[in-house]
Amino acid sequence: MKKIEKRPDAKKGSGSEGELADCQKSLAELEKTESLYRRIVENASEGILVAREGRILFCNPKVRQMLGIYGSDLSFAEIIHPDDREMVLCRHHMRMAGNSEMIPSLYPFRVVKGGEILWVEINSVMIQWEGMPATLNFVTDITERKRAEEELASYRGQLEELVSERTAQLTRANGLLQNEIQERWRAEAALRRSEEKYKNILKSIEEGYFEVDLGGHMIFFNDAMCEISGCNPKELMGMHNREYTSPETARRMYEVFNRVYQTGRSVKIMDFEIIRKDGTPRILEMSIALIRDEGEKPEGFRGIVRDVTERNQAQARLAYLAYHDSLTGLLNRKAFLERLEESITYAGRYGMKRAVLFIDLDRFKQVNDTYGHEIGDKLLEEVARRLKGAIRSTDIICRLGGDEFTVILNNPDNPRPKIAADKIRTVLSEPYVIDNVTIDYISTSIGISIFPDDGEEVRTLIRNADIAMYSAKDARDCCICYDEGMVRFY
Repeated sequence: MKKIEKRPDAKKGSGSEGELADCQKSLAELEKTESLYRRIVENASEGILVAREGRILFCNPKVRQMLGIYGSDLSFAEIIHPDDREMVLCRHHMRMAGNSEMIPSLYPFRVVKGGEILWVEINSVMIQWEGMPATLNFVTDITERKRAEEELASYRGQLEELVSERTAQLTRANGLLQNEIQERWRAEAALRRSEEKYKNILKSIEEGYFEVDLGGHMIFFNDAMCEISGCNPKELMGMHNREYTSPETARRMYEVFNRVYQTGRSVKIMDFEIIRKDGTPRILEMSIALIRDEGEKPEGFRGIVRDVTERNQAQARLAYLAYHDSLTGLLNRKAFLERLEESITYAGRYGMKRAVLFIDLDRFKQVNDTYGHEIGDKLLEEVARRLKGAIRSTDIICRLGGDEFTVILNNPDNPRPKIAADKIRTVLSEPYVIDNVTIDYISTSIGISIFPDDGEEVRTLIRNADIAMYSAKDARDCCICYDEGMVRFY
């Protein structure tokens, strides 16, 4: 086949003015996406930081306010309490080394802020940051909760010590019954005061606290539990978990409570869903422990509950934005590269084929120049909808940027890319009616490369599909499979 010489691209316009317009458009899209990410992260109610090798690569304002850190290129290790530093850094290095399953993703430790010791809880996940592995960390200040827990433990310890002391005195001085009765009255008064302090502490903490009998009915709870459930105290008292959970979740709760009853060991439940009184679902984390009477017989359960709905939603939103195009909702370039790598790895293992289609809209620049970018964006959204209807659910559609799209055909036996490409060309060439504007001059150029015939690596398949696509653009409104004789001049 003869060499294909590069000719001016109709989509790109002529001269430096067309190139400048394309650059400005790409810059505007990047700024829009970057602004969205920045608002999400900077306005998050939870601290968010990215770390690598003990150094903070990025942190949001909540982290700076919480930990009292300023400037850039910060050492996270320097603010960790010396007694916790080795543990935290060891877990960080294990996570960076790919051993996440050996360590918890959520754990507490101490930090030092201007001479003051704070407790924080950190939830870490692995991400790619500037092309290298790093950890994305969600940080929560739990200092007040720790203080409340320590004070509660102290009060309980004092109470147990007091009761033990009084019991020993009664045993040793059985003859002084009247005096011992008076001592018991004093002990009971101290017990009531201590219990009142205990209840006040529970009311002040942000986490929900509850106690249920062995049948699962509420017998005690704090104000935060009412806020989480959306019920007032009268409604919540005596309520069974079946009344604020789905049947499936109720069964799960029964299994967990039964395990705690049988083993006597506390259990933590992650991603536990309840239905508030107003019908809205909330996602909770809950720790369950057994309550025993003085004879060590089980008499109920107690639990600490935290509402993590917003945190989970923020994590899911960030994960979605990292892999999807903000305009069309299709997978983006990053997702395309990862999905293609996964697809050809699977195909290579089982001796299958895969096809990569590079799709470019001819004369799309004319739409932007004639009707403006708003019409152009709506046309791209319609192109995405038509592509979804033109291929099978097992195939993968991505938008690389601008008016360039890709499709990965995952047929395990014969991808038949020509048939798929002709169908795509047909549906994309039909007239578009957008805001009372009819656009009937859009055509499609498609370049095709086949795994493993045209390459066994992602980079090779992409390059060859791109070369074939530019050959198709020269021929106008057609699809062309890659051939070894094709050359693209850059």
